[in-house]
Amino acid sequence: MKIASLTCAYNEASTIGAALKCTKLFVDKQLVLVSSKPWSGYEYEPDGTFDIAEQLGADVYEDFWPTQHEQLNFGLELLKEYDFILILDADELYTASDLKTLKLWCGKSIIQAKLNIVTGK
Repeated sequence: MKIASLTCAYNEASTIGAALKCTKLFVDKQLVLVSSKPWSGYEYEPDGTFDIAEQLGADVYEDFWPTQHEQLNFGLELLKEYDFILILDADELYTASDLKTLKLWCGKSIIQAKLNIVTGK
């Protein structure tokens, strides 16, 4: 079972590090898409989000996506070979217990999917 995380970010330097650290051992790949401009609202100078994510070992792309769904679709296309893709906010944190539960759920989903194929249900 291969699990990836996908995080869309814009000027999230204050939170991206903690968010990536808490899921680093849980996922096989972390992908962070840093938007060069906000989808709406005021534009600010880059705050180092890209560099922090890259230093923590994430695959990081920076570009401008006019909408969130375009940004997410770009990331999902890059991660299509993964069994599960967790779409996480840049300020989303998980405990070890949360991740254990999530991994158990992902494993059950794979088993159920295989059973459905075998049984035709």
